Amino acid sequence: TISSSTFENLPIGIHFGHQQRTQEIAQQQSNAACNGDVEECLSQGESSSYANSQENTLAEAHQVYDAELVQPEQPRNPQVVVNLHSPQYEATSSKMRGRRWYENKCFVAWIILVPLIIAGGIAGVVVSLNKKNGGSSPTVINDPTAGNQVNITNAFTLIMPPTYALADTYYCGLSWNAVNEDCSSATPCPSGSNSECPVFEDCIPFTNCGKDFVFLSDSTVQGGGPDVDDVKSTFYCGATMDSDNFDCDESTPCPNGPSDCTKENEGCFAFTRCNAEVPPESFINTTFVSEEFLYHTSSSPTFTQEDTTTTMMTNTVSNSADLTDSVATITSSSATTSFEMDSITTTSTTVTDTTTTTTFASNNNSPNTSLQSVRDSGHDFCENAIAVRELPSIRTGTTTTATSDFESSLEETCGASLESRGVWYTFPSLDRRVVRIEYQLFATGIGKSSLSVFTDACNEGLRSCIGNAQAESHYYSFNDLLIYEFLAESDVDYYFFLAGENTATVGEYQLNITEHPIPSNDVCESAIELKKFPSSIMSGSLVGATPDFDGADAQTCVSNIDTRGVWYKVEGRGAVIKLEYQLKTVGLGNSKVVIFKGLCDNLVCWNSIEGEDHYYNENDVVSYEFLAGNGEIFWILLSGEHWYTVGQYDLKMREHAVPENDSCDEAISFQAASNQQYSDKSTTVGATPDFDESSSVVLSSSCIANWYSRGVWYRFEGNGAIVRIEYQLNSVAGGDSDLSVFTGDCTNPTCIANVKGADGYYGVNEVAVHDMVAERGESYYILLAGELFTAAGEYSFSVTEYEIPQNDDCKNASVIESFPFSQRGTTIGATPDFDLFDDRCGGGLDSRGIWYMFTGNDKVTTVSFSMPNLAYGTSSQLSLFSGSCNKLKCEADFGGLDKVSFHAANGVNYWLLLSGTEFWAYGDFDLHVSQFEPPSNDSCESSIPMTAPFAGNNDLTGATPDFGGDDTTCGNGWSGAWYSFTGDGKAYMLSLNTVVTDYYFQCEINIFRGSCDELTCVSTFLGSGSNAAVSSDPLLTTSGVKYWVHIAANVVSYDSLPFQISLVQVE
Repeated sequence: TISSSTFENLPIGIHFGHQQRTQEIAQQQSNAACNGDVEECLSQGESSSYANSQENTLAEAHQVYDAELVQPEQPRNPQVVVNLHSPQYEATSSKMRGRRWYENKCFVAWIILVPLIIAGGIAGVVVSLNKKNGGSSPTVINDPTAGNQVNITNAFTLIMPPTYALADTYYCGLSWNAVNEDCSSATPCPSGSNSECPVFEDCIPFTNCGKDFVFLSDSTVQGGGPDVDDVKSTFYCGATMDSDNFDCDESTPCPNGPSDCTKENEGCFAFTRCNAEVPPESFINTTFVSEEFLYHTSSSPTFTQEDTTTTMMTNTVSNSADLTDSVATITSSSATTSFEMDSITTTSTTVTDTTTTTTFASNNNSPNTSLQSVRDSGHDFCENAIAVRELPSIRTGTTTTATSDFESSLEETCGASLESRGVWYTFPSLDRRVVRIEYQLFATGIGKSSLSVFTDACNEGLRSCIGNAQAESHYYSFNDLLIYEFLAESDVDYYFFLAGENTATVGEYQLNITEHPIPSNDVCESAIELKKFPSSIMSGSLVGATPDFDGADAQTCVSNIDTRGVWYKVEGRGAVIKLEYQLKTVGLGNSKVVIFKGLCDNLVCWNSIEGEDHYYNENDVVSYEFLAGNGEIFWILLSGEHWYTVGQYDLKMREHAVPENDSCDEAISFQAASNQQYSDKSTTVGATPDFDESSSVVLSSSCIANWYSRGVWYRFEGNGAIVRIEYQLNSVAGGDSDLSVFTGDCTNPTCIANVKGADGYYGVNEVAVHDMVAERGESYYILLAGELFTAAGEYSFSVTEYEIPQNDDCKNASVIESFPFSQRGTTIGATPDFDLFDDRCGGGLDSRGIWYMFTGNDKVTTVSFSMPNLAYGTSSQLSLFSGSCNKLKCEADFGGLDKVSFHAANGVNYWLLLSGTEFWAYGDFDLHVSQFEPPSNDSCESSIPMTAPFAGNNDLTGATPDFGGDDTTCGNGWSGAWYSFTGDGKAYMLSLNTVVTDYYFQCEINIFRGSCDELTCVSTFLGSGSNAAVSSDPLLTTSGVKYWVHIAANVVSYDSLPFQISLVQVE
């Protein structure tokens, strides 16, 4: 039964009941101006007091409904282009104040009741208005003798949304395609103005980011999307959203929104069929319009009657209202009126064997169905179960008079309690299908609703439980709607037991039994074959799909055998396919894609991927790429994690183009040139794996991280120079970049190098860099890939050949002819210098450097060498050789010292090798070579004579070695300066003081006697520190004997090392 309260506060769509509304109606009843007297009410005419108390609760059903649809609860910005609200709607409330002719409810009741009462008398309607004492309400009685059912059909129809609803599709972006690729980061612009958008972005209309609509892209529109003018050409003014009742002849276009509509109570509606040249299906996917905009109860109910008998009946249970909200419906073959009679109550709470039209509340997976509801009775026992043979079916009744159905706790009650009282239905299933049961018990605060599904229910010994579900009870509203779905097998009788959790949980109920259409591709054998992937998104639903496997099936990759899905078939063409799948469920479990190979009767699981479930958002998108070999058949099952993980889904599949250099044989050839760089940018997306598991390259080398990694190939011929290969893969969290270098040929490649670029979890991968000597005439093959199959994307690649330095080897060493000598250079193009058995003098086998040569002149030579920008973990290497290039002798391994000094013997050829400790230790360097003049007293023969008391200053810088090998038994043999004095039989003491330095060193005083040709050590004294000082013990001299004093230090690399010496006589 439909009343004006049914349509109260409906924005778009239908809802059933609201506790607050029930309380408002109850309050209005208690305060009615007519004081419960209908006759008085009818006699008052347009009584303002009654009208005010019942303001706007009565109107023609279609007027109230359409007005509620057009009027939004919160109007949008009136500046929205093609989304404007017409001013008259903004001025009205949600109850449509302003329809003045029916503001007085009693007046309307008078206008409607009088002719209907007359008609009812003719048709045999019995109306008993028994006024009770004390102003009690009259009663409407259902005539039990009428025996005829009145069928009320509220048709469901595709509606046309008001244009303001399209404001949710306006988003900022560079193009329609760009916006739809990433809705999450796009900025809404519901006003239609570019001022709401970031700089350089436009407000793009009719995107698919608003969730309620799926627009189709027109290939002729630049940037994608529907033709905006085509969409607007379907905007027309009207007073109803019902496309079946929309009068295009009387309507006017409103491409700019409601501002184009001039008639009172008109709205501007989209997707009309008033422009015959542009049907809505040409630009919008009507299978993917939100339910909010897809169906509603027809504004003009239709009525049928089996004979001339007219029945007045009271429906004691409304889908939404409380039982105190009585609604009387008077029907005839030509007209009907629903209204509230606040002073009327029913004499009975049970209506039997009547048929009314009801649309059952449901969630998104419920079919939208408008059916005749049948009221049942006499089905208290299983043996009397009412058979439901055709679906969908809506049944009503009561469990108030039901008795207990189970006696022993040993019985199979399928979740029902022994106290439960309920009624029975049976459903003979002829075909395999998914059946949906919706059951609502109109009870308040007395216990949960309970539904049990059986087979062989009437035979306790064979009774089997299929499943049980319960719905919560509430103190201030009816029990929750109970929804249960199950797979009904063919040729099986199912029994439904509708009850409550205890003996008190009884009342009126409504049962809705429907079946979901089984998708055409529900089984592998009927898989949809995708021979050519569409450019648009494919959409569908898993609702109605049946389970695909049972416990005996092997290789299913399915964790739960009751999961269900739909099938697609793909035949490979030797290319990489990218699959994207999103199941648009919230909080019901992960989405799942399973890929099989083989035949439908012998499937072999190939891979399984899941999309994470979220409680507040739709499931994550499953994105997976795989190589579909030429002629290979793949079976793709789209499903969810559980039986109940079903809903609408989107599927997008595309085949990546195979790169032209996908294989070694198709490698792009280039020629490296000195001091020139070859570079390229492209993508590895679409590249196929280059080796199989049994490949000798995979089995015998470390070049390939995984045989299923894939990449592209390049080839060049070496010139005997150093080349640097750089490769960066712009893949985020897909795996490391993988750079491999091969020699040989494509039939039997030999891996010589593999370098990885670390995976960038928050950005692109690091650059993979490899330097090598490209031998002259050798062919090199470069494979640019990723560590994993998923590591694919755009990349940048370069090969640089460095110029070989002129002094790259000993034979071409640069000659230092004068001092000081300084030079800056680089070792980056230098080649390795040694073979396995060479004396490398501290260098590595593959270290590479450049050479310098000079001839010694018996002076101290200081070399300063630095390489400031070496790779981490490497160091410089300075090596000193003598001899000839074909027979080098290591004189000193100075390692990574920045500054060294040595005595360059007169006439000896010296070679300096500037390098690093390994191949990767290369870079720019600074070199400085200098020589120092020795002190004037550098030798014994040139000693400075002293006479006590004596004090003198001097400098050890440039001092040359004085002793060779074991020539001295006095001191350490360090280079130094010489002094002498002659003894007179007295005692003397020597003191040495050096100037403060920043370096810790040692110094010594060595005292000899004899001749310079044959010195004899008398004594030695050693001092140390950063300002080293030392004094000798008193020396008792022999008269006439000459003493030689040698001042020396172990540091010769300082540019200056001054000192003071003194000789004093002691007592």
